Amino acid sequence: MSDVCTTMDLVQNRGFLAMWGLTIVLIVGQLVRPESNIYFAPALLASWGVFCSINALRCGRMHCRIIGPLCLLGAITVILTSRGVVPLSGDGFNAIILVGIAAAFGVEAVLGKYGRGSRSESRADEKK
Repeated sequence: MSDVCTTMDLVQNRGFLAMWGLTIVLIVGQLVRPESNIYFAPALLASWGVFCSINALRCGRMHCRIIGPLCLLGAITVILTSRGVVPLSGDGFNAIILVGIAAAFGVEAVLGKYGRGSRSESRADEKK
């Protein structure tokens, strides 16, 4: 894989620190105010979803291609479940998210960090 993918990967720069900083703030918020979990959980999932979706578009990071949409759908599901629209238990939801995240990293382990057909790979091919 080209160096273009590596340089475009947000994990390789400060974007990664910003995402984890926001994650820590949201997790601490859940611990300090558990009654507000309905606000922190969708915010946490949405932030992961946005970060991973951006990273998937930038560099084609394999686990981000899966986790981005998964977490965005998870954020919507938490909101709908809290409103009684989707009947899903917390344990069932957590299992779905955890299995999805594990599967994403499993796919990345098998296929490699950067998938074929990424935008950055196309740019690298154009430069040749």
